[in-house]
Amino acid sequence: MNPSLTVLLPVHNAQATLSATVTEVLDVAADLDESFELLIVDDGSTDPTVIAMLQAFAAHDERVRVVIREEQGGIVAASSDALAAATGDYVALLDHDDELDPYALSAMLEVREPAKVAHRDPDRILPDGRYGPRDHQPDFSPEQLRNQNYVLHLVVAHRETVLDVGGFREGFDGAQDHDLLLRLAEVAG
Repeated sequence: MNPSLTVLLPVHNAQATLSATVTEVLDVAADLDESFELLIVDDGSTDPTVIAMLQAFAAHDERVRVVIREEQGGIVAASSDALAAATGDYVALLDHDDELDPYALSAMLEVREPAKVAHRDPDRILPDGRYGPRDHQPDFSPEQLRNQNYVLHLVVAHRETVLDVGGFREGFDGAQDHDLLLRLAEVAG
């Protein structure tokens, strides 16, 4: 049986790509058991269509939970709220405009303890829908990670380990994932 997984998806006024991303995550998760959840945190969207869309997703699929922040706090605040509400043994970091390989989540969950963090090489999708050149990432490289966030998404990490290193930290909006990965590398690498 797969360990439980919570996909963290912070959003703010992301109507254009949100429906496709949520649908894709749920399709990709179809082969996972009931221990999967998609946790969407709306960061004070001003577009009522976004809130209605989120509520419809939650009403339609019990694996979707929605947290609505009354005021916009930024990506760190929304991600922190998502992490605090997560119930899975593992968390996956995702953006509202990410696309997932059909086997992405199940493949990531095949990485079991003692691994505390796992990532996959990202594909580039060009504006015309074709795949661009693939960036083959190295195996774990602390040196490269210190210089750039080569990991990007999809990242899956043990939730307790993420909490142990302090989760998402204020002041790192826009670089919150890189900051978290650097701290995770200290304990998981």
